[in-house]
This record gives sequence, structure tokens and C-alpha cells, in this order.
Amino acid sequence: MIKPILDRVDFGVVIGDDKLMGKLWKQLSVPQQTILLAAYGQPLPTKNHLAAWAMLNGNFIHDELGYPKSIQPLEYVPKVYDTIVGLIGRRSGKSFITCFAVLYEIIFGGHLNPLYVNEGEEIIIPYIAQDLPTARKNMKMIGLMANQVPNLKKYLTKFGSDTMEFFDGLLKVQIEPPMVKTGRGWAMPVVIMDEVGFWYKTADNANPDYEVQTAVTASQMQFPNRKQFIISSPYTEEGILYEYDRGGTDGRNLLDDDEDKPKFKDVLVVKAPTAAMDNPKVRGESGRKFLLRVKAQDPDGFPREYLAKFVTSISGFLPPELVIPAIDKGIKVRLISDIRKTGWNPQCVSVIDPAFRHDSFAYSIFHRTNDGTVVQDYLKVWTPDRKLGIKLDPDEILTDIAKTNKEYGVNITYSDQYQLESLQQLAMRKGFSIIGNDFTGKSKPKMYGSLKGLFRTNKIRLLDRPIIYQQLTRLIKKLTPMGGVQISAPAGAHDDVASVIALGAEISIQLYPSKQMEKVEPTLWDLCIQDIKKKNKLQEESWVEFRQY
Repeated sequence: MIKPILDRVDFGVVIGDDKLMGKLWKQLSVPQQTILLAAYGQPLPTKNHLAAWAMLNGNFIHDELGYPKSIQPLEYVPKVYDTIVGLIGRRSGKSFITCFAVLYEIIFGGHLNPLYVNEGEEIIIPYIAQDLPTARKNMKMIGLMANQVPNLKKYLTKFGSDTMEFFDGLLKVQIEPPMVKTGRGWAMPVVIMDEVGFWYKTADNANPDYEVQTAVTASQMQFPNRKQFIISSPYTEEGILYEYDRGGTDGRNLLDDDEDKPKFKDVLVVKAPTAAMDNPKVRGESGRKFLLRVKAQDPDGFPREYLAKFVTSISGFLPPELVIPAIDKGIKVRLISDIRKTGWNPQCVSVIDPAFRHDSFAYSIFHRTNDGTVVQDYLKVWTPDRKLGIKLDPDEILTDIAKTNKEYGVNITYSDQYQLESLQQLAMRKGFSIIGNDFTGKSKPKMYGSLKGLFRTNKIRLLDRPIIYQQLTRLIKKLTPMGGVQISAPAGAHDDVASVIALGAEISIQLYPSKQMEKVEPTLWDLCIQDIKKKNKLQEESWVEFRQY
């Protein structure tokens, strides 16, 4: 049986010996090392480490990619912390830092000392992440590190995908979801809470980060050298991650008389953009090119993902300066006959956002031009009278839609899934078909994202109707703690017109370009008919004048 090390070994001793964790230590960048040295109350050995300490505490200015431009010195006082919070950009080696510390705690932490645990007691180190595949992937790094050093590898007695065992199973590391029940009944000297900013809201509790931390903290009480590692990229301004950012290390960001200040005692909070962490795997020119590329691809998400900046959970989606230039002033409708007079025969598409009791029923027609511009041709909205309790009549509405569809040469209408089957049956009797499109949590943001792209590239033309401007500019984007995006109208407002525009644009960009109408020279017969009609019209006008006389 592999006997555990019962007494805690100083962190400085372990990282200074290549036979222990010295070789692994040298794989870390200076900022990565500084986080761990500060967590364990070790001195900072070089000027670079002191500069990294100042940078990790916000005393620096960085460029648009996150590379430090200037750093202001900050006093460093060694102190051991039991909670380490890292607010760090993606691809900065967060998991490597955490797994290094956890491996040290497992082998050299002395947590299996009989003074702290009872014989046969189950000792668990949970690796808690927003989903099990993420937890499984990141936890694997602990075992891979141990296997690099013979003196560490011997203590790892089981290397499974969901569980690792050390010292013949006396201590286990296992993956866990962020559930309220996590950790209850276990003894846990160390806890890893990975990517906390992206933890899912669950049916068990609306705020799993707070509840999980409360549960695991109670399971750590018997261990004098307990540790919590809370590591994540920032997301929205909510949850424990944002609270720690607001408080800072030992609550230094708060006033001395702030009632929340005691909550941050013995808490180390570090924060840095991806570029500032100097991760050996993404440093240098290749790292800079990578950051430039992702910044260009996702300018809205870059500050959050790579500059480690929190974002407001609710913000406007389409600013007026994008919407106003896309509205054709004075144009209320584009008749298909007028479009064809320009010499083009467009393929049109119609879309609906159906509702009958409380919300409005919106219907719109679009076409696509040869240069890829989406053009809105027609819009009609039916609104129920809620005061009088009068609902909309689907038969009357679909009769009206069938007539307009025929005028624009449309025989298929696209809709969301609301009451789809009954509408499809009714539409078939009117001579057209309805095809459903799922408005899900994933498809709807993607559809609205495409719409925003059309506004940014000046590839959409809208009718001059006040309701269009109102609904588009009132749309809000909400970032959810589940890592998703919700786009909708504010509470009490409507987005039915915005929805048909987004769906209409999505379908229209897939259409074939408009066809130029062929000019057909009139035949002799056509000219004779035109002449007869002209003479008849003149006779009718003369007769009208005679009767008036």
C-alpha cells in the first residue's frame, strides 16, 4: 500500500526540487507562478514577479489586445490565503495553474493526517465545472502532471476519466456538476470551482454558485489548510465571481466600515487579460495573431473572453444609428407591380409571427436583390382588443395573407412553431403552405446575429413604419449565467414585428437573386388591341363630358 505524506510540506520546498515539482514549476510563466506564490504566502523572487503582482491587482495599463503597456508598483506582503479567485481571460493557462496547486495539495498537503480524518472516512476533492466534459478534460491534467515526475506518479494509483485515486483510494479527485447537493456528506480539503461565471441555472436553485460554495465550505471545516480555487473568465455582472471582483483581495476595494468587507478576509483575487498572463502555449507572434483574429471575429465578446472584463447582463441590441440608415423614408409599401416596373422580377418570401389572444399577429414580405441586399416590401399587423376581450380570427387573417401572397407570387409562408399544425391546415385551404422554423434559445440569437450583420454592412432596406423602428431599437440582449444569449423585447413590450424582420431576413438571404425581366416587343395584334382600347377610352371620356354638359 502506498503510504501518504502525513505532514504538510512547504510549497517553496516542493517547487524548488526537480525531483518533486520543480520541473513542472518551470513550465509556468511568471504571472502564473506569481498567482501560486501569492496564494501560498511565498516571497516573490524577481522584479518580474513583483511587476506581475502589480499587474494581477490592476495596477497597469494594457493595449487593445491586453498586452501591458505600463505597470505601477504595488507593495507585496506575503500571506497564505484559503480562497483563491482568478478572473483571467481564456487560453491563459487557468486550468494548468489550478491543477498544479491541486496536485501539490494532494501529495504534499498533509490532508490525510489522522488529526484531521477518521479511519475509513471518504476524502474527496471535487472538480466542479459547468458541464462534465469540461470537468473531465481539465481534471485529466492533474494526472498528466503526476505522470511526468516519477516521485509523483507512484502516488497516483488510478487514472480514470471521471475519478482519480491517490494512495490506493484514500483520496479521490472526481468530477462534479454545480448542483446544490454537491459535496454534502464528504470531507473535502480542496475544492475546484471551474468557470464559475458560466455555471448553469438549475432547477435545484437559481444561484448555484452561492449554494455550491456554501455546501462545500461546510465540508472543509475539519481541514486547517483547506483551499478553494475559484477560477473563471468573467461573464456578466452577477454571482460570486462579480462579488469577489468588487471586493478584491482581503476586501481592499471596500471601505473599512463596509459590512461586506469581512467576507473577503483571506481571499486572494487576481485578474488579468489573456495576453498579460504570458501563457507559454499562446505567447509570441502566434499568440498576437490569434488575439487579433478573435477580436475581429467577435468584437463584442473579446473584452469579456480575452480582456477579463465583466459585461452588463442586459444591453441594447440594435442602436438607432444602425436602424435609421436602413429605413427608406416615406416608403410605406413596395407594390410588386412597382418593383417590376424597374425591370426586375424578384423572388419574394413571406413570414408571419402568429398570435391571437394577447400579442399581435405580424406578417411581412421580403425579397433579395442581386447584390445581396434584403428588402422589405410589405408589412401588416393585426392586434387583438384586450380591453373588450376580442381575439383575432385566424380564418380572416389567413384569407388576407393568401390574397397578398398571390399578388407577390408567394405560395409558401414561413412561421415560428406557435399553433403551427392548425395554421398549416387552414392555410392549405387558402391555397398556400406554412413552413415552421424553431425559435429556440440557440437559433433565435443566431438569427438576430445575422440580422445585425445586415445592418452593419448596409444590406437591408426597411419600410418607413414607426412600429419597425420602435421594436428594433427596443430589443435587448441579455447574457444568461448559462453562457447563452437571449434577445427579446423588454418586459411588457412587443417584438412581433422585429421577429418577422429577423426571420424574413434569414430566409431572404438564401433566395436566388432577382431576375431581369425580358423586354418583349409587341406584335401587330398587340398594337391593334392597344389602339382599340385607346379609342374606346376616348369615346368613354367624350360621353362623360357630353352627359355633364
